[in-house]
Amino acid sequence: MSDRSPFSWRSWAGGFLIMLIVGFFFNLAGMVAAQGRGEGPGFAIGLVPGALLVIVAFTQRRTPFGIGFITGAMVVALAGGICGAAVGSGRQ
Repeated sequence: MSDRSPFSWRSWAGGFLIMLIVGFFFNLAGMVAAQGRGEGPGFAIGLVPGALLVIVAFTQRRTPFGIGFITGAMVVALAGGICGAAVGSGRQ
């Protein structure tokens, strides 16, 4: 017999949306800091919030909510890195 509970999409979506919202505000602050600093620094500044959120999300990875946290944090890291590089180089 398995001790695992069924996967909850509602819980996953909750974790995912929370991470997207938190990541949006962190990335917004990063984009302001990266404005005009160049493509490399802009990429790094944009990637940092998502990377930090991924580290935080790994503490909750055993639950559907935690898996949604990880997925949302990875989307934030990807979008933040791409947007940071564009904002840093002046291409918006």
